[in-house]
Amino acid sequence: MFSRDERTRVLFRKSWEAAAINSGADLRIFCRNFGLFNLLKSICRFIFAQPAKRVVFGTTEILLYALFSTNKDVWVFTGLGRLLLKNDSFSDYIKIYLRMLYKKQLIVVLNVHDRDFICSFIAAEPVVLEGEGYPFKDRYKEKEIKSKTSEIKFAYVGRLLKSKGVDKLVEVFSVASQKDWTLLVVGDADFSNMDSVSRSVLKNSADRSVGKIIYTGFSREVSSILESVDVLISMSEREGLPFAILDGVVSGAHLVLSPVPGHLAFSGLPGVTFVKPDNLSEIFHNFSVNPLMVKKFDGLSRYIECKKRFGQTIIIEKIKMILNS
Repeated sequence: MFSRDERTRVLFRKSWEAAAINSGADLRIFCRNFGLFNLLKSICRFIFAQPAKRVVFGTTEILLYALFSTNKDVWVFTGLGRLLLKNDSFSDYIKIYLRMLYKKQLIVVLNVHDRDFICSFIAAEPVVLEGEGYPFKDRYKEKEIKSKTSEIKFAYVGRLLKSKGVDKLVEVFSVASQKDWTLLVVGDADFSNMDSVSRSVLKNSADRSVGKIIYTGFSREVSSILESVDVLISMSEREGLPFAILDGVVSGAHLVLSPVPGHLAFSGLPGVTFVKPDNLSEIFHNFSVNPLMVKKFDGLSRYIECKKRFGQTIIIEKIKMILNS
């Protein structure tokens, strides 16, 4: 699995850099840097990067560089996050701050909901870019149906946060699972904050669970892990357009998703089930009654459609249009 910023720093960055090369644009990309010295160095880099086109990824990064930003820059909101979505005075101040420092920068978001939300407090019409440029393989490999159909392997991939529904997932699985089921929890908490799910919560759920709960921690081998996974679950409260779900598409896993922006981009595709976190136990019950429903979908057509909409080639072409606008 990629760390908190590595998806943006590596994969999304590659899409923008490829588009810049193809369109002849002089591009400088800015992400987050930790530590006071690195922060000051990054701000200096940002200030002296002109006249190149400066692209800033992420809400926190936009807040850091907004004071020095001009109308030639691009703000990319890869996900709105707690800073903007929390209904409190702090979020209100952040919106006022962004509104004051908005100078007709080009704003890019990853779904229609995020576009409408940005429009609600900034007088702008953000460009919707569906995804960050997922590097789909040339061929889709169908999963083999297990001889023992009652065996089901579930997985969650991502940061271990309450806002991602991880605490709810392990709690429900511990009581609703079957003996020959396994839940892999792949990822880490990144930071110890109020949103993080503690190791003790994971351990307690694993100790009392009917099926196995295995916490793998951070991993760069998500593709290999998901090859053996039947169902990928995400009960997140919010998403931009999640890479982890596209990992599940490539692996041929059944997707169980919360009906939130970002996830809803996969609505209508085969092998996708939407459920509110409070109703997650019903999905586990349905899988226990009919285990084969996990496999009964057209994974190939889903793969083709996702590659057409979210693949690196189409995203690069859309970024080229953005850079040339």
